[in-house]
Amino acid sequence: MKIGLLTTYSFNYGSYHQAVALQKKLEDMGHDCELINEKIKMYKWMNLFFMYTFDPILPNFIKNIIGKKIPQYNSFRMIKNDTKDLNVSPANIKKIKKLSERYDCIVIGSDELWSASTDSIRFCPEYFGIGWDIPLISYATCAIKLTSIDDKMASDIKRGLSGFTAISVRDVKSLENVKKIVPELSVETVIDPTLLNPYFVPENVKEAKDRYVLLYGQHFDDAQRKYIIEYAKKENAKICCVGWNQDWADEFMNVTTAKELQETFATASFCFPSTFHGTIFSILNHKQFVAMLNPLRGGKVKLLLELLKLDNRIFCNDMREIDKIDYDEVEDKINELRKKSEEYLVNALQEVSKGVRK
Repeated sequence: MKIGLLTTYSFNYGSYHQAVALQKKLEDMGHDCELINEKIKMYKWMNLFFMYTFDPILPNFIKNIIGKKIPQYNSFRMIKNDTKDLNVSPANIKKIKKLSERYDCIVIGSDELWSASTDSIRFCPEYFGIGWDIPLISYATCAIKLTSIDDKMASDIKRGLSGFTAISVRDVKSLENVKKIVPELSVETVIDPTLLNPYFVPENVKEAKDRYVLLYGQHFDDAQRKYIIEYAKKENAKICCVGWNQDWADEFMNVTTAKELQETFATASFCFPSTFHGTIFSILNHKQFVAMLNPLRGGKVKLLLELLKLDNRIFCNDMREIDKIDYDEVEDKINELRKKSEEYLVNALQEVSKGVRK
């Protein structure tokens, strides 16, 4: 089948890797999968509008200044190098009706497409199936912040989701939030595409001789900073950050490709992620780590670590010595979840194929 994948892929390297991981997985299953161009959303999301409108016309020195002030814009500029070779729909096709004619079905997900309560994401009707005239399935869509919505939005969401052939979400909180709006829906939980298809993990990469601990995240509170600084001093390691600059770190690793980003995880001696995908990158690279939760992203990181039975890696103020992670056990758990998630995808696409136009 020809599949359109509706997701985000240029906000940061977490969004990029989850999109490409799912696209490659669908292709490995024998389908022709095309990422739906993000520009269909640029007039609804101001950050996308700014990046796609002004990036082509700004002089480089202005881009560099903005990139230092706004990490998301810097990531967008770097990710452009990686997206050039992806199979993406033409930018001039922005109408849902035209896109519906282009594919046999649409896969919506992953990432926080259904967290419609947040200011940064907002409500996009097409994410909830509204306007499409084509079979729809979701994969690992996150609705962790689908709360405090008005009756009109709830009605629209219910109407849209009721038309899906199959629905899966990324965590139990998302499942609860979706079921509150549409109780009669059958909803499954599956793992994030980066865990489903970790195509990007470097092989045979050794820890750097000049030892460093890696920070991946925007927000670290005073207690977290103190712990990281003391840990690095005890281990005689530098503090390096990637993605977001931290003025208390020793070095900012300004990566320019997705491959370089993964190498910063692979060669680190220890990781301190504060994001969902940063935590996954630490796990997939078999790194010892402590997750630094924050109000913005902490909920989904906590749910991930509870799922993998790694919630003892969450930072707490009285944290001292921590046990070494047994990655054989972790891989066994991931493989179990991966099998269940693959079964969902296979069954959902088989159900869609029954009604595909010949």
